[in-house]
Amino acid sequence: MTFPRKNYFFLFFVILGATVVHNSCNDSGCTNPDADNFDPEADKDDGSCVIYGCINPEADNFNADANTDDGSCVYNCINPEYYCLDITFNHFVDNQNVNFGNNDPSYFNLAQNNYSVRRILYVLSDITLFFVDSTVVLDDFFFINSDLPETLNKTIFDLPGECTGISFRYGFSSIQNIDNNFINEPDNFHLSMLWPNLNGTNDALQGGYHYMKLEGKYIDQNSEVVFYNNHTGPTNSNDFSFLFDTYTFSPSSSISINMNINNWYNNPIYDLDIFGSGIMSNNNAQTIIQQNASDVFTVIPN
Repeated sequence: MTFPRKNYFFLFFVILGATVVHNSCNDSGCTNPDADNFDPEADKDDGSCVIYGCINPEADNFNADANTDDGSCVYNCINPEYYCLDITFNHFVDNQNVNFGNNDPSYFNLAQNNYSVRRILYVLSDITLFFVDSTVVLDDFFFINSDLPETLNKTIFDLPGECTGISFRYGFSSIQNIDNNFINEPDNFHLSMLWPNLNGTNDALQGGYHYMKLEGKYIDQNSEVVFYNNHTGPTNSNDFSFLFDTYTFSPSSSISINMNINNWYNNPIYDLDIFGSGIMSNNNAQTIIQQNASDVFTVIPN
């Protein structure tokens, strides 16, 4: 059986058409060679390009090409036409810088506990800044997490002048400290600091958020190296947060808020051999931590 000549042409064009369709397929992706996720195989941009950098136009190192902030912004807080306050959070054991992540107990408190500091996470809220002729109440809180270096520095913008004082609360007041109140905050705050809610089965654990997670290891009475977790928060319907008096200093656009971790333990004495295994439902332990809060922080201009 033979085909008419015209059918051969028909088959040829069908095959050619299929080949053309196949060759016209496009690979979608990021086609910008300056992007961090540039795809050299893509020939059609799908809008997925990511360029990391400082995206705040008021920063000294603003990157007009960037579309994703990487925390690198640098600001000039001394410009008299543009005031901001740069805050650095430092942590010490007496005069020693804390070596976070080191589980080798090398610090001592007044109870003669030999301990280390694995990490510390805590909240400062009800923040007020003071200036020569005004005050500014911040509608925000500070979350400090030694596992996240980017949380160890905060910059506050659009201020009326150089700051002369600051006041804050350790933890949250009972008005703020309710379940899911901060569910959309950055740095995984909600999941990191959620206080357990046992729905009435344990009066000590009725939700809200931790004030602090201070964790490490210590040498117990049996000379064993064991874990401790000083987790503070609302307990048995009691508010164990602490509102500090105002810290005043010479006018400055840069300050350090320094924590002496030993002062959580020293007056009255807090003994890790008594409380070290966990204090979340222990009113006595929470009370001692609260009483010791008064001299834990110092604030100095830089």
